[in-house]
Amino acid sequence: MKTTLALIAAAGLAVPAAAMPADAVPYSVSVKYSDLNLDTPEGLARLERRIDTASREVCGFQRVVTGTRIRSSEINACRDKVKAKAMAHIAAVRDEQARGG
Repeated sequence: MKTTLALIAAAGLAVPAAAMPADAVPYSVSVKYSDLNLDTPEGLARLERRIDTASREVCGFQRVVTGTRIRSSEINACRDKVKAKAMAHIAAVRDEQARGG
C-alpha cells in the first residue's frame, strides 16, 4: 500500500507567466499518511490538514509580493486544484482498500 502522496504544481500555476523562468519545472511535496487511520473522521481530517499545508507550500502561498498582502488568483487556483487532485487520489486509495486491494 502506498503511504505517501506527492502534491505537484506546475510552476506556471503559482506565479504570473511574466515572472516564470523559461526552464520552470513542477514542484512537489510529499505528504505522509501511513500513521493515519483513513477509516476514521479524525484520520481523514488530519490528512486533509496535511494536504492543505502542503498545497500552500507547493503553490507558493507564503510568497510575499511587494506592495500587497492579497494573494493572486493564480496562487489560490493552484492551491484549490492541488487539494482537489490530492483528495481524489485519497478517495481512490480508500475505494481500493474497501474492495480488498
